[in-house]
Amino acid sequence: LTAHAGLALMICATGVFVGLAPTHPSILPALFLSCGLIAALAVQSRNLPPQNLAGAVATLLVLAAVGDLLFMGAAGWWNSSGTQHPNGTAFSSSTALNALFWTATVVSARGAAAHLLKGRRGQSFHGVWLILVAALLAGLTRVFWTSTASDLRADSAGPFSSNGIMDDRIVLAIGSSFVTGMVFAILLLVAATPWFINKHPTPANPDRNALFVWLLLVTGLAVSAMRGPT
Repeated sequence: LTAHAGLALMICATGVFVGLAPTHPSILPALFLSCGLIAALAVQSRNLPPQNLAGAVATLLVLAAVGDLLFMGAAGWWNSSGTQHPNGTAFSSSTALNALFWTATVVSARGAAAHLLKGRRGQSFHGVWLILVAALLAGLTRVFWTSTASDLRADSAGPFSSNGIMDDRIVLAIGSSFVTGMVFAILLLVAATPWFINKHPTPANPDRNALFVWLLLVTGLAVSAMRGPT
């Protein structure tokens, strides 16, 4: 799958996801995230061999699933009354979906960050800046995913959902979602970085399609989150 084909796939997936929100079936977010991951991998394949991409995906899926149960479950999900769900209560049935979200988000955010920082390639601390910018993009993506995933449960309302109230409690929830998302993304990026390093680098610059894939991913989630459940 070429980079342009991956981008075309993501454009179609975003159109379907946005068009069916907020009445989409529960399986549609998983399909949307899968398309996002496939598109991001297609773009990354210009600079990385298949074994690196497979290793990165496997690492991210496993660590994201473990982290969702041990860390994110206690740190970032809020129900309609503004209180946190106990660790593990609301996540046992959605761990796979959250792991897929983090994998798609980290791969696409890293590709987008690499494009944004392509002018700094070869400079000091380029790798550090790459992780920080990618984590920033991932944290922003998670703000909208928190609401979208919350809308899949009848007992909660995301911060952007139609039955949510934008007060201090919700602002705190959004801030918590962003900060904890950035921290978690940094951990995932650090763990997966060895797989994103090509031992036989190509002269090609990071593909701008990676930025477009991330923008489409966050746009789809944002529209779904702002429309909220019916």
